[in-house]
Amino acid sequence: MTDPQIASRSWPRHALRLLLVAALGGGVYALYHWVTVTDGQIGQLMRDVQRLEAENADTARIAVQDKTGLANLTTRFDALEAQAVALTDTVQGGRLRVQAASAELLLTAAAERVQIGLDPASAVRLLDLADRRLAAATDARLSPVRKALAEERVALLAVPAVDREGITLLLAALIRQSPQWPLQAAAAPQFESPPPTPALPMTADSWAQRAWHTVRQALSGMFSLRRDDRRLRRVLGPEQETLLRQILMLKLEGARLALLRSDGASFRDFCASAAEVLAQDFRLDAGVSAAQAELERLARLELNPPLPETGRALRLLREFIDAR
Repeated sequence: MTDPQIASRSWPRHALRLLLVAALGGGVYALYHWVTVTDGQIGQLMRDVQRLEAENADTARIAVQDKTGLANLTTRFDALEAQAVALTDTVQGGRLRVQAASAELLLTAAAERVQIGLDPASAVRLLDLADRRLAAATDARLSPVRKALAEERVALLAVPAVDREGITLLLAALIRQSPQWPLQAAAAPQFESPPPTPALPMTADSWAQRAWHTVRQALSGMFSLRRDDRRLRRVLGPEQETLLRQILMLKLEGARLALLRSDGASFRDFCASAAEVLAQDFRLDAGVSAAQAELERLARLELNPPLPETGRALRLLREFIDAR
């Protein structure tokens, strides 16, 4: 085989080799370019990842700080809430103590009105005020105190009321009016002159008989005895009248003093005695009769009716105060 023929047959091989070399070169270049670009993207991605990691770290740090701050804030809120609860308890406790102390004073005053003043009506009013104080406290532990208080109030309401002020004013009015009341003592009634005795007819009697008849007729005109069924009234002088009025005044004053001292027996005795003086020594006109009727009514009055036992509510309240 000649060389031209050999050359013509080897040309396709060389062309194929060139094409392979060119393709390989292009592939290498493309690979190099891709690797270069990819490295740049990877680097950018790495930088982005690092930046995101830094941001995440900052975010986590901020989150930790926020969580710590939130925890601190929650702790502060809890502390403030505890302080508010403590303050509320203090205020409520202080108000409860004030209400309980006020009720204790009122119950003490009510007990004194019953035991010393013997005035159940005033004691009931004080018990009502004490119950209002306890109701304002709104504490269930005070229920036994309020129950005992209600029982004492009902018992005191059952006691007959005695209007001491009205009785005092009545006695004062009687004392002021007593100097104007008329006494029974007056001058003795004037007897009517008897009808004149007719003159004796002149008879033939002796001189001695005629003289006796004349003397008897004269004496019969001077003296006359009659029976008077009317009640005899004494004649009193000024000093005796003053003495009677002073006796009545002393009895009325004694009744008023016994009332102030709550001495029921002495009060009834003075009133009955004053009514008796009016009946015996004073003229029973309208004013005296009315005064006598009032004094007789007061003499039957029970000045100190039996009082119920009190003090249980006060004792329970004091136990409640001591236990706090």
